[in-house]
Amino acid sequence: LSTLLAVDRRFGILGGGFGLYGWMPAIARFTSGPIYTLRRYEQAVLARQELRQYYDRLLFVNDDQALMSQVDAIVCAQRPVDQYALVKKYCGAGWDGVFILEKPLAPTPKQAKEIYDCIAASGNGILMGFSLQYTSWALNVAHIVKNSTDSEILIEWRFLAHHYANGLLTWKRYVDDGGGALRFYAIHLIGLLASLQEWQIDKVALLSDHEGDGGHLSQSSECTKAVVTMSSKGNHIQITCDSYWCSASQFTVTASRAGCRVYEFRDQSPFPKAAQNYGQMLRFGEDARIPYLVYLLRNAEKQKWAPNISIRDHVSLWQMIERSVKP
Repeated sequence: LSTLLAVDRRFGILGGGFGLYGWMPAIARFTSGPIYTLRRYEQAVLARQELRQYYDRLLFVNDDQALMSQVDAIVCAQRPVDQYALVKKYCGAGWDGVFILEKPLAPTPKQAKEIYDCIAASGNGILMGFSLQYTSWALNVAHIVKNSTDSEILIEWRFLAHHYANGLLTWKRYVDDGGGALRFYAIHLIGLLASLQEWQIDKVALLSDHEGDGGHLSQSSECTKAVVTMSSKGNHIQITCDSYWCSASQFTVTASRAGCRVYEFRDQSPFPKAAQNYGQMLRFGEDARIPYLVYLLRNAEKQKWAPNISIRDHVSLWQMIERSVKP
């Protein structure tokens, strides 16, 4: 497994959304080989101008089983329940390859730990799509956290999620399915912070402002807003993720020390569009996250795709946060 070069690795994609418009262009930049995917995605590729350029790189198969038989690295950009089922089916069952998984790993932190432990024990490789940690602001936050003991950091992410803006009934709305402001969106930030050091959870609130359902939520509800406060080694951080924000989208990071601001970042998204810092120029219409995914793939190749403690620590921190939610 670990001796394969990027050009030798056979990549496959499950997922007709971000799997195609995010991971497919990233893999095409990363390797010169063919990319396997399902025939039912063919028309989706042809329908988008920015994806048609990759059509000749694609090899289509009819079903998941045929796909898995052809590849040794599989991107699963599907529902968390589908990721969980895929890993349970193929991990330790004779398929010797790399699982490239999206967040969250599974619908619940308990299930996420289960499949991470399975991959770690089986010898399979794993990569999670935590590309956010390579953005300029995330690198600055990492530097502050690692080099101070008295910083106050606020991260605020406010936007109107696509499913709310368009009235879509999707798993991304519902906590039990791995959706909502914490499990689907703020999970990016949890992954970043877990990679830096251990944290103590001070306070967690899961809220809903959708259609007047204000107040705290049960795990089976929709969750439009998550607020998490944590501390570590004298540093304090508060994350606010509001996915039902009806004004202009905004993402802000501020860090202060002794009452003086030492860092500030403001954008409409946590993924700055000027993403040329990894040598990847975006083509017209392409997703701003693609350059970060390319870097993620390159870094994973250097690390031999091995399960690493940052993923384990991410799952552990996610568990701690959810256990701190007050009923």
